[in-house]
Amino acid sequence: MLRPLVLAFFAVLVFAAPATAVPPPNDTFSQAVALTGTSGNVHGSTLEATKEPGEPDHAGNAGGRSVWYRWTAPSDGLATFETCGSDFDTLLAVYTGVTVASLHEVDANDDGCGSGSQVVFPAAAGATYHLAVDGWGGENGHVELTWFVDALPPANTGRPSLSGNAVEGELLTVSAGTWLRAESYSYGWQRCGGPPTNVARGRLVLASSAHDDHPEANAVDGNWFTYWSSGMFPPAWIEVHLGGSYPVDSVRAGVTMLPDGFTSHAAYGRVAGQAYDYRMLGSRSGATVDQQLLEFAASASPEVDAVRLESTSSPSWIGWRELEVYSSCAEIPGADAASYRLTVSDVGSTVRGIVTAQGPGGRRSIASASTPVVQGLKPLNLERPLVTGSPEVGLLLTTSSGRWTGKEPIAYSFQWQSCDATLVSCAAIAGANQPSYFPLSFDVGSKLRVAVTATNANGSSTAFSEATELVRGRFVPVRCVVPRLRAKTLPQAAAALRRSHCRLGTVKRKHSSRVRRGRVLAQRPAAGTRGRAGFRVNVVVSSGPRRA
Repeated sequence: MLRPLVLAFFAVLVFAAPATAVPPPNDTFSQAVALTGTSGNVHGSTLEATKEPGEPDHAGNAGGRSVWYRWTAPSDGLATFETCGSDFDTLLAVYTGVTVASLHEVDANDDGCGSGSQVVFPAAAGATYHLAVDGWGGENGHVELTWFVDALPPANTGRPSLSGNAVEGELLTVSAGTWLRAESYSYGWQRCGGPPTNVARGRLVLASSAHDDHPEANAVDGNWFTYWSSGMFPPAWIEVHLGGSYPVDSVRAGVTMLPDGFTSHAAYGRVAGQAYDYRMLGSRSGATVDQQLLEFAASASPEVDAVRLESTSSPSWIGWRELEVYSSCAEIPGADAASYRLTVSDVGSTVRGIVTAQGPGGRRSIASASTPVVQGLKPLNLERPLVTGSPEVGLLLTTSSGRWTGKEPIAYSFQWQSCDATLVSCAAIAGANQPSYFPLSFDVGSKLRVAVTATNANGSSTAFSEATELVRGRFVPVRCVVPRLRAKTLPQAAAALRRSHCRLGTVKRKHSSRVRRGRVLAQRPAAGTRGRAGFRVNVVVSSGPRRA
């Protein structure tokens, strides 16, 4: 009685056995599911998926259960694809190419959002991209794929040019250059050639995540004892936007971690003037301790306008005390126009203009070529030397140095010159190299001027005074030399005095038996006395002998 029941049960078991496993419909490259539009979301599965012959490892992992999607970009833009809502540890890669054998990787990622993955790449309108979703180590499960496209930022296609002379006081001007997707421009200037300085302090910072008590701005505030914490284990990243184009000498990062242990990090620079192009500046893996300073040498890197530090391995939450980017170029404060006048602070350095283009997708910066080393300003005369004194033989002439500007200290030298009446021909007077000069007899009939040469560390300049009037012979003043007047008549005495540039003074009369009447008996002062012209001489005239 039991045998028919047993046979019937066995038959049920046989006919209820599961059918052969069926792979997903998009298991192979040629069966890729088409995605459309600038944003969207699709669901899928990697259960029973396979890895076809010749298929590459995605995001550097062998995987083994991949599915494929195909997307043609409807417009230029920054495309983001992510599997953040999937229920297993995904691998995600995007390729161009028409067969598995001809694939060219555009971007790939393992853990861009927890165990989910994210790829970001600049998409070209009309281009077709293939996306592979796989599982780390062969994991499989439910796939949730989301995508969206943002506008691309400007991209430089022609570097800005610089005009002007590299001399203190000269005006430099930078052109905008040529760009794609640019709507407006702003300008800045950098001084280069000094010791490397930290150009990241106080700049805009973005991060993969941040703990409420430790925001990303703490990593660029200059304070070693404040820090950014991602609030999560790796992977994590932080990115500082430099506000301009910079050559990078090194990237330094101050460690905050508990516990200490083995970590892996890589520094990337966003190439200046490009929409989306990151280049590795350096990497480091090894034992790390709290408050350690890590340095990534980057002197051979291209110029960048942003630096990203990515961390992929650590026993601690990812965070940094300070993120510093060192460059030999530094921003010139207040220089924010298309033109810039060189100052004494620029002497000995090179200078270049920075152009920042703004567009719907953001902003990008690039630098012009640098000037040659800026030369200092030689002394510049603001006011000519001034000669004072009378241009006459034997009388002193003196000169000022004039008024000058230029780098101090400034030294002055002097050279007196003799010129013809028309100032066509001038010649240096031998030995006349002091601020004062006594004209000599050979200067008579010439005009005199002084050449003042001002010299500083940057060179020398010469300025000339106005020329004097023609030099005159020495003036000899007329003097009175009192003549001998005794025995002369009064008219004779007066005439003699006039000839001697003197004149008759008081006349008194006195009896005398020795001098004839009407003749000079005595004079005062005596003959030979000298005085100025018109000096008065008093005389006594004889009135003859006294009568009895």
